[in-house]
Amino acid sequence: MRINNLLSISILICATGSALAQPVYKIIGKDGKIIFSDSPPTEVGADFTVMGESNQSSKATESAKKEHTQIGSSQVHDSLRVDAKKTQAAAPISKTPSKPVVDVELERALNGIIIMEDLVQQTESLCLNALPSSFNRYNTAAVNWRNRNAAIITLQRKISSQVYDASMRRKLEAAVKLRNAKDLAPVVSADTWSKIKWCDKAFDEVNSGKMDVHNAPKLSVPVMNYRKLQQ
Repeated sequence: MRINNLLSISILICATGSALAQPVYKIIGKDGKIIFSDSPPTEVGADFTVMGESNQSSKATESAKKEHTQIGSSQVHDSLRVDAKKTQAAAPISKTPSKPVVDVELERALNGIIIMEDLVQQTESLCLNALPSSFNRYNTAAVNWRNRNAAIITLQRKISSQVYDASMRRKLEAAVKLRNAKDLAPVVSADTWSKIKWCDKAFDEVNSGKMDVHNAPKLSVPVMNYRKLQQ
């Protein structure tokens, strides 16, 4: 069985930045607030699209919107009439502030950073179990990685709490652990010598900085750009 090195796994993550196979709903509320969820919006009148890597995503969006509209069509009309009356009675409308756009690139960047952080953590655990006597080497490399990437990881967590609902975050975290465990399964099942050899090379790569998320534009740039829009 071929065992990919850790750097190869991380490059694949940067290229896809995806952990969930199920549909992801990008929901834009009537107040303009954007969140990602694993289920369609419950708020009548909310706009949404179904995101994901499948080329059927646009058809899924159309189907979901049709169902959502049919379920709440009468409520939507009532809501629109009420909103129209409020608009007529309201004071002069001020200029609507621009809203930050949460696009597919940002979604993949947020997911990718989550995946990378967990990948380093699972690799550390795997390698310490394989060779406990190398605790100082493996643990120090992992701690240094977390310290180097602390700023971007903190920013990712802050943005994720804003754009993902609680249910989505829980499912995403579970999916990340499963994805990384699958990628690392060949290492786990390898013989002890092959496992130790892989771990030594893996933490050489971690120490080199090649796996730092702040050095990966596909992960860091969308997150930094989003922060600038919020300032």
